[in-house]
Amino acid sequence: MKRKGFTLLELLVVVLIIAIIGSIGVPLYTRSYRRSISQEMLATIKLYQDSITRYKNEKGTMPVRFADLDVNIADAEPSNAFPDAQDAIKIKDFYYYFFPSRHAVFSSYGDLSNPEYFGFFIENNIIYCFGPSASSHT
Repeated sequence: MKRKGFTLLELLVVVLIIAIIGSIGVPLYTRSYRRSISQEMLATIKLYQDSITRYKNEKGTMPVRFADLDVNIADAEPSNAFPDAQDAIKIKDFYYYFFPSRHAVFSSYGDLSNPEYFGFFIENNIIYCFGPSASSHT
């Protein structure tokens, strides 16, 4: 008599194979997702830094807020997440802060309560990366 279906051993082998593939795939996906987040944030912060440099060269003074710049991002909304900043905006889950006194732009992914909090800081055309797991994002 021929049985239909799978034995318990065959099912366990299939589940084991799926678990192995998942244990390989999930960290790779997470790493690539974090890298894409950091690349998007870095591109935007460089855009703002270039715009600040253009503004300073044209007008001779530093801009006061992001709205003074020639950058227009549709999803940007004002934020007060960082009170020490001259101006702050939020785009998706990214925060951008402007410090004209230091000629610096600061960006972060999430707020300070987020354990995945990391970001970039550009001051005098030098880019710094910070956060608890900053090296895994760049």
